[in-house]
Amino acid sequence: SDVVSPKGRRRYNGKVMPGKKILFLSERRRKKIWFGLFRYPTRKRRGEPDFLIVGAEKAGTTSLHDYINQHPQVALGHRKEVQYFSRYFYHSWDWYRAHFPFRRSLRGKICGEASPYYIFHPLVAERIHSTLPAVKIIMLLREPLTRTVSQYYHEVAKGREKLSLEQALAAEAERTAGESERMTSPLYLPFRHEHFSYV
Repeated sequence: SDVVSPKGRRRYNGKVMPGKKILFLSERRRKKIWFGLFRYPTRKRRGEPDFLIVGAEKAGTTSLHDYINQHPQVALGHRKEVQYFSRYFYHSWDWYRAHFPFRRSLRGKICGEASPYYIFHPLVAERIHSTLPAVKIIMLLREPLTRTVSQYYHEVAKGREKLSLEQALAAEAERTAGESERMTSPLYLPFRHEHFSYV
C-alpha cells in the first residue's frame, strides 16, 4: 500500500510523487463500490433465487457452488455467501435482489446462492419461508466430528480462534450464551454464534 510522507506526499515503490494521490483499493472495497454504482441501482431488473444452498459449513458447499456454476442453465449470485437471511436481514429485499443476474439473462435458467451459515442460524428457516416459500433447499451434510474439526482449523487459519480444539469445544456454551436471544434483532451480527459454534 502507499505511505504518506510527513509532507503529505505519497510514496510508491520508494518514489515520492508530489501532488498525485494514488488510491489502492482492496478487492472487497472495489466490489462494494461496484455494488453501489451498478448493482443496487438496477435491482428492480434482477431475478430472485430459485434455490438456496444452506450448508453445512465445511461440508463441501464451496465445491458444489463452483461445480453448478459451470452448468449453462444455472446462474448464481455475484458472490458466494450473500448471507441475507442470517447477517443482513435488516437490508431491504431489493438489496438482496441486487446480488443476482438480470431477469432477461435468466431465460431458460435457474438462479441461486450459497450461504452455509444458513443451516445454523435459528431464525433463517422462518425468514426463508416467509419471503421465498417456493424456493428449493439444497443441504450438504458431513460426518459431524470431521466437520467440527475442519471448521475449527478453518477458524484458526482465519485468525479468529486462539484456543486449542479441546478448549474451544469446552468453552462453546459460555462463548455463545445469550446469542439466540440477541439474534432476534436483525441488526445483531452473531459473530460468536457463527464462528464459535462447533457442535
